[in-house]
Amino acid sequence: QEILLKRIARRPRPAIAAEVRSPLRIALTGVRRPLPALGIGSASHGQPLTVREVARLGALRFAHLRTEVRLGRADWLEVLKLAQQQSAQLRIPLELAVHLPAQGGARELDELVHQLRAGVAAVARFLLFRAGEKTASAASLALAHTRLTPLGVPIGAGTDADFYQLNQFRPPHEQADFVHWSMNPQVHAFDLPSIAETPAAVAAQLESARMFFPNKPLVVSPVTFKPRFNPVATAREKPPAPEDLPQPVDSRQLSPFVAAWTMAMIKHLAEKGAASVTFFETTGWQGVMERESGSPLPSRFPSQPGQVFPAYYSFGALGAFAGGEVIFTHSSDPLRVESIALANEDSTCLWLANLTAIRQTAIVAGFTRVTHRLDFDFSPGGRWQFEPDSILRSIGSELAPAAEHELPIELAPFGLVRLELRP
Repeated sequence: QEILLKRIARRPRPAIAAEVRSPLRIALTGVRRPLPALGIGSASHGQPLTVREVARLGALRFAHLRTEVRLGRADWLEVLKLAQQQSAQLRIPLELAVHLPAQGGARELDELVHQLRAGVAAVARFLLFRAGEKTASAASLALAHTRLTPLGVPIGAGTDADFYQLNQFRPPHEQADFVHWSMNPQVHAFDLPSIAETPAAVAAQLESARMFFPNKPLVVSPVTFKPRFNPVATAREKPPAPEDLPQPVDSRQLSPFVAAWTMAMIKHLAEKGAASVTFFETTGWQGVMERESGSPLPSRFPSQPGQVFPAYYSFGALGAFAGGEVIFTHSSDPLRVESIALANEDSTCLWLANLTAIRQTAIVAGFTRVTHRLDFDFSPGGRWQFEPDSILRSIGSELAPAAEHELPIELAPFGLVRLELRP
């Protein structure tokens, strides 16, 4: 972990890095919108969850569990049964990404319906794909409706790739209950300053999708830190060498930067009206915590067995506000510090996320009083790695009223700060 943080700190920074120590401003606007349903993906390593993993994931109060069901593969029933088990353990419904084979699929869909009726896990929605199709065709969607409609579950049309494919190959949205696509920040650039720019670009995607597919709920699933596959590949990708990480894996998954970036992504997805968003995976290299068995390649992915990753706390911040609202906020320099305000019947809080490798100061304005402050400083070897329960339960330190309703907040590099406030 310490080695990884040093590598991140040494990465090239923008030319203005020496000038960004001047305070920036964060303001609440008062505009509100429902918080999207936030889900998590099933782990691609395919292993069951342990009792402790179930408890820690349950504390995040995810709305659903995404699972890939590839009906053209011989093991799809095993994959589905494991997903149903984990859905029951976490007490959340499944978001099923159903991949039809290149030809046919009616028999497999009938078997899927049989298995779902026989199981105990509920299904929140179906994301529909077919091998060989960039987006679900009218014929594929019609077949899915014929077989799946009796379950009373929404069926979406879209792409397993990103917005480029959704735009280029627009699905027959009139026949769909919603439209879906995936996101990741590393298509054209891979350095941290460039990745920090990607959350703001979310707005353009949702605005365009709303124009292309009017009156359809927009579902983003999944959001990952690295592309899961190459959507324009013409040949099967070669497996990685034994000493290399798989292509979808980025060792920065366990870095504090991903926690700040995740918070910024959720802010923009929520404020632009996404109906549902699925992030990452439960455990492992692409998850929010390491497996208790540890990293299969610790020399390249230096996590500790059973530790949580910083991004775990980004979702812990939001779990208590499931079903609540996001209050729009404005940052005068969102490439340095982003913010998201959340509210429910019981409380209101403001989260600040430092997207840079240096300390930042934000002046928070537009409130009557901040009552408590809780800092998440992801220093190497800190208790945050193994004591998430006590940290998430903490409300932080009590604060005195700020002069003129403006409060300077200092943030550690890639740090998160939670402020309990009365707007």
